[in-house]
Amino acid sequence: MAQLGQDIDYAGSDLTLVLEPVMISQVKTCAWRAKPCGTCGRPQSNKIHRKETGSCTFKKQLRCARCDLPKSHPDHYGAPPSMNILGLGKPRVYQNLKETWEALLAGLLRESDLPRGLASVMVEGEVSFGDEDERDQGNHRMIVEKALGDALEAGEWIPNDSWDHYQFNGFRRIEEPGVSRLRLILFPSTLLIPR
Repeated sequence: MAQLGQDIDYAGSDLTLVLEPVMISQVKTCAWRAKPCGTCGRPQSNKIHRKETGSCTFKKQLRCARCDLPKSHPDHYGAPPSMNILGLGKPRVYQNLKETWEALLAGLLRESDLPRGLASVMVEGEVSFGDEDERDQGNHRMIVEKALGDALEAGEWIPNDSWDHYQFNGFRRIEEPGVSRLRLILFPSTLLIPR
């Protein structure tokens, strides 16, 4: 029986590998909270930090007040953000968001059993925001679909993220009260045979 990572001689064989679906999941375990001023201990919104009349220049602290981890740590990510934040007129906001989610998903892919060198991957997704608020599916789907395709291509799981090699199909909402989660199920096709 073929094992992952094992060299296989495909030439002249009738060997067919059955590839099982792979699930990756990202759960937010800490809601980011900015630390107060490193000088006076008050929040940035306190009037003591006003430019004109304040008596303290706000000293930013870069770690979470709850868990003491950096804002970029995976524990601060669960359900994807809405693309509505891109309407701020700052092009770099989208690029930073896409790069953050691409790195996050690439880490989950590396930890999974998904073999590299696949001909194609089909993906189904589930999301929980932890509440019952109405949301536009496309606003949350877009960043995941783009970041996952780029992560699959960059990590050489697929040759490229064109329709021939990558399909992001369903993206449904299954609410778990109080849980912010993204769950993706990847259905790999056959491995590419080296020529």
